[in-house]
Amino acid sequence: MSIGERRIVRLADCSVTLDTDLSPTAQRIADVVVPVMSVNSAAAPRNVTLRLESAAGDRLILRRGDSSIADSSDPGYVAAILLDEVTRALTSDSRSLVFHAAAVAWRDRAVVLPGRTGAGKSTLAASLVRRGCTFLSDEIACIDDDHAVCSFPRPFAFKRRGLAVAQRWFDIDAAAGLTLETPTGTLVPACLLGGVDYSRAWKAGAIVFPTWAEGTSLEVQPMSRAETALGLMASLVNARNLPGHGLGDVVRLAQHVPGYRLRYSDADDASIETFVTWSSSGSRQNSTV
Repeated sequence: MSIGERRIVRLADCSVTLDTDLSPTAQRIADVVVPVMSVNSAAAPRNVTLRLESAAGDRLILRRGDSSIADSSDPGYVAAILLDEVTRALTSDSRSLVFHAAAVAWRDRAVVLPGRTGAGKSTLAASLVRRGCTFLSDEIACIDDDHAVCSFPRPFAFKRRGLAVAQRWFDIDAAAGLTLETPTGTLVPACLLGGVDYSRAWKAGAIVFPTWAEGTSLEVQPMSRAETALGLMASLVNARNLPGHGLGDVVRLAQHVPGYRLRYSDADDASIETFVTWSSSGSRQNSTV
């Protein structure tokens, strides 16, 4: 394959190089899954190279080295495999703390939103971005030794319920050429909802564990340091790479960044002013028990 374009996405100490041809479908997939990086584009020591190319019969082939890992005429299927490969390459060998979490920023502070699948992380993050926060990441949040959140350029991955809510914030039909339907959900570039910034790391100001529950009233509860650390350990995706499975680093993070529980039914009920307060008070200590 002759390389039409090369994109490098880096997260802490790992990176992925994606080479694509210039076919419109390959470029569309790359635009959604791996937005072009204008800074920090050097490959990391731990780098995986992927190739996405068009083939006869409107097929798309995704390769890792000499191996074909996807061969299909369905762009959504190939995009989903590519997104999984990029995420795995950036997180499986990382020595930083990597959480199953979304993240947004406001006034130089990051708010990290960890939680299980279906907890409402993506929907809450999208609502906040739509109302003025800066998008940092969906699904994966990487936090370094200085408790800074590294931006992870990837799209929102909305399941059916989340997409139904997100359609309040942008015209899904008008954006059809910019999104991708996959077997597991709809990939929506974060720039369609609001501001993004992939050029820097943001000091963590708050860790918020969201839970969506239909019909519930908005409820916010401060968490102790111990509760925050336990919640973070449950969301840590690369514990096997870290000394002590990351427990010491997680405890230190919980000592410096306050944690909260948030229950909600409508993401827009979580006022941005509340998140401003949390993200502006990152030095505030939560209780010890």
